[in-house]
Amino acid sequence: MNYESSVAIGTEPVFYTQNFDNTVPVVYQFLKIYPFLLNPLLIILFILAFIFLLIQTIKTKNPSYLLLVTFYLILFLSQVFLFVKWTRYMIPTMPFIYLIIPLALSNNGIMKQFSNSSRKSLKTFLLNSTLVICVIFTFSYFKTTFINDDSRIETVLFAQRAIPVDARILSEPSDLGVLPFQDAFPNFTTFSFYDLDSNSPDATEEQLQQDLSTAQYLVLPSQRILQSRITNPTRFPKGYVFYKSLLNGSLGFKKIYETPCDMFCKITYLGDPTYWWEQTVSVFDRPTVFIFKKSDI
Repeated sequence: MNYESSVAIGTEPVFYTQNFDNTVPVVYQFLKIYPFLLNPLLIILFILAFIFLLIQTIKTKNPSYLLLVTFYLILFLSQVFLFVKWTRYMIPTMPFIYLIIPLALSNNGIMKQFSNSSRKSLKTFLLNSTLVICVIFTFSYFKTTFINDDSRIETVLFAQRAIPVDARILSEPSDLGVLPFQDAFPNFTTFSFYDLDSNSPDATEEQLQQDLSTAQYLVLPSQRILQSRITNPTRFPKGYVFYKSLLNGSLGFKKIYETPCDMFCKITYLGDPTYWWEQTVSVFDRPTVFIFKKSDI
């Protein structure tokens, strides 16, 4: 409990929470978590519905409204200001969101502001739009996560076709995605990229340069480190320089593979499965895996 609470409030630095550095509570949840859990239309409707219901609660002192708003705020505010902001922390708030939206949009809520004819047309439009968009997003997630092949296995199968079995491969150690590579390629080594900026004696720039000089391929099985380094150069200056150089080709490697993102994947992650979302929405089910090949081989 001491360890987990220290991780939650940020006093215990661990590699899998580094993407929460410099994040803004509330804004982060509404930009990088809720749109994934709900979908863009529902989050817009919820914001409008919650503001309306909050105003009505203050005006009318309605105990039912007060109970609903209070329980949502208790669940939301008890999690939102923690250092870690994992998507699963917002799951308990979702039943209240699904109650707030229809309550605020009912005939006794926002719809009361419209005439009877306009009210009927608007309700039909909102109901149909919500149904269609929810079905599209739900199916897209289901197909991306459960029907498509696991992205790590898909990458290994590509690697077995494109990379010689005795090739020297460098990767990172802190992700289970390396396991199928270790079984498939005997010359598979790792470097602790997560510790590059922590002055660790096991992850020095000299050791990295030595490993890069002998490596023929680089495999990045976890997008967590890539996202945190690219989006936070001040916190991770060495990591930022390394990954920026790797991506633009100046490091001497060229990208030969990136986990493909089809139409349904783009819908699920709104076009950006790597950099935008809180990482647990994809890092366990569908991480983006990269393979880079040394340019002179």
